[in-house]
Amino acid sequence: MQYLAYRSPYGKSGKRLAYALGLTPLRDFNRRLPSDGSVRISWAAHCPESLNGEINWSKLNQLQQWNEAGLTTLNHSLQPKPTWLGRSGSSHGGGDFLGFLTRPTYWTKPVTDVTREWRVHVCRKPGTRAGTPSSYQVIRLGYKVNEDPSLNKLVAGVQIRSRQFGWKIKYLNLRELANRKDLSLLSRWSLSTIGWDFGAVDVLETGDGRYHLLEANSAPGLLDDKTLEAYRAALEGFIG
Repeated sequence: MQYLAYRSPYGKSGKRLAYALGLTPLRDFNRRLPSDGSVRISWAAHCPESLNGEINWSKLNQLQQWNEAGLTTLNHSLQPKPTWLGRSGSSHGGGDFLGFLTRPTYWTKPVTDVTREWRVHVCRKPGTRAGTPSSYQVIRLGYKVNEDPSLNKLVAGVQIRSRQFGWKIKYLNLRELANRKDLSLLSRWSLSTIGWDFGAVDVLETGDGRYHLLEANSAPGLLDDKTLEAYRAALEGFIG
């Protein structure tokens, strides 16, 4: 039997992907997972020898590695600065913005003049090694939209574009995707830099046309069938 290991609260999408790939979903309880190679994919879980099984999930680690690689990302600091936002390295869905952080892990400078926030799903190609952008492909790309502006949430002037505030992702078709080569390349660089096998990259676009890496997600929501199918098609080549 082969497994996809997942960690709460990411089980819904993890289970959907497991069933699509013909794997058995297995919840990660305190890292008590099989070590015989039967776990093929880690969905925010930790299981060596599996895809994404030994990655560093820290948002701070992502920013540091992207900055060292010369990629455009958020300005961040380990010390508080006026008007900068306290962040948690293990947050998801903007949860650290919504809650009161008594001990932030780091601080980021708000990006102004944001015109769009992009979600770019990236996966390593079967038979390649992590670490070079050419080993990766963009399998789905879209931007966040909100049909109910009354639900918008601002924290210290920053827009939180999360599902709980009515934001959804409008995905591009193949022709539109071809017009976003710079964004696709940056996203492939971002995942190769942090050494992940797959994930979703959030990117801010500003009024001057520049892109800023926001964060990467190792267990993105796969609630729509087309995104689920994109992951199934991209990952099935890794499943023997």
